[in-house]
Amino acid sequence: MALNLIEDLYGKLPGFKHEISITDDPEMVGSQIRDILKVDSEKQKKVSGKYGAFNLWRAAIESAGVLVFQSTGVDVAEMRGFSINELSLPVIVLNSGDTPNGRIFTLLHEFAHIMLKEGGICDLNEDYDLPPEKQRIEIFCNHVAGAALIPREELLNEDIVIRKTYGGDWNDDELSTLAKRFKISEEVVLRRLLICGLTTNSFYKTKRDGFRKKYEVISKKSRGGFAPPDILAISRVGRAFVKLVLDSYYQEK
Repeated sequence: MALNLIEDLYGKLPGFKHEISITDDPEMVGSQIRDILKVDSEKQKKVSGKYGAFNLWRAAIESAGVLVFQSTGVDVAEMRGFSINELSLPVIVLNSGDTPNGRIFTLLHEFAHIMLKEGGICDLNEDYDLPPEKQRIEIFCNHVAGAALIPREELLNEDIVIRKTYGGDWNDDELSTLAKRFKISEEVVLRRLLICGLTTNSFYKTKRDGFRKKYEVISKKSRGGFAPPDILAISRVGRAFVKLVLDSYYQEK
């Protein structure tokens, strides 16, 4: 539908021109993505509210030429997100049952997949018995997503990190403080600390299992409340698609 509407409105398809290689440095790619999306530290840390950070990253990725949809009625254990690598107009689909912070990481993970010209289902667990090339891609996309969300130098310059002078264990308060600073989950913070050599693999895996159990409980909780139809429409298909439909309607296309 979107491709047809774009062609009717503008006469040509947009095309997605950003591209990376699996051999690139993930830290450099993370920095490149922040430049493409025009999200700097000030913007990231200034957002507020439960969905502030998610809306910031979603809008930035839609502005870069990707449609971002959200699914309903799918268990998070089955699917956190996937991407369709349609070169003229790529698509990322997120699971609305996931936490807002969980969706942010999936969003950046799938954006990395699209830049690799490699769509697929988001697989954050690298311990699965995957074919070597598939596992290499998942590890790369996870690393890129983390680097885009928490740049290495910014993490190392945080007071909590500078003051840390013992071991590789991090308590919940420390992880929570860093997560709130970067508006992302504690699991992503801990993963970045691991990649930066500031914790151990065994500590990360132990904590990760606890995070996963907590996310499962949260995702199964009833959210209650009632969202009006316009809010639901924008949540499910995104502002970019809604604007496309409305522009087509008002121009009688």
